[in-house]
Amino acid sequence: MMITRKFVAALGAACLLFSFAGAAIAADVAIGVVDVQSLLTNSDAAKSIQKQVQAEREKFLSELSKHEDVLRDMEKALVDGAKDLSDEQKVQKKKEFEEKFMETREIAQKGKGKIDKALVSAMSDLKDEAFKAIEFVAKDKGYNLILARQQVVASDKAIDISKESLKKLNDSISSITLKLD
Repeated sequence: MMITRKFVAALGAACLLFSFAGAAIAADVAIGVVDVQSLLTNSDAAKSIQKQVQAEREKFLSELSKHEDVLRDMEKALVDGAKDLSDEQKVQKKKEFEEKFMETREIAQKGKGKIDKALVSAMSDLKDEAFKAIEFVAKDKGYNLILARQQVVASDKAIDISKESLKKLNDSISSITLKLD
């Protein structure tokens, strides 16, 4: 978050610099471009996060499927046995079914929320690491302003530091563990 603020502040400062300082000062600005989204998708850590999320979702869906099977069985028993039950028993069975349905719904919402929260946290950690890698490469190459490729209409490929930043990110961190609290 802090690096994002720095990035926005640097971008704002650059706009002011170009607007008010004129060409003489602007010549001292060394600008680089980076594809941040590529880093957040193609890095080893990003792939690790996605793999863990997929495994957790499959595990969660398997567990949820068992609850759904119980619900189907309860519903079938309710429908099939309706003619043999008194009105009071039907009301009780229907109430039990509805309670189980609400319980299953809550389990589904909590499970999905747990995975989503863990994904957001892991991606936040990845962004922090990506910005550190970008900063390192920018300093190493002598750039004092880095723009996100998504914000640039056209640029010379020579100022693109995406590959170097991806390599630095992969060298610094290869995986981020999903924290399922």
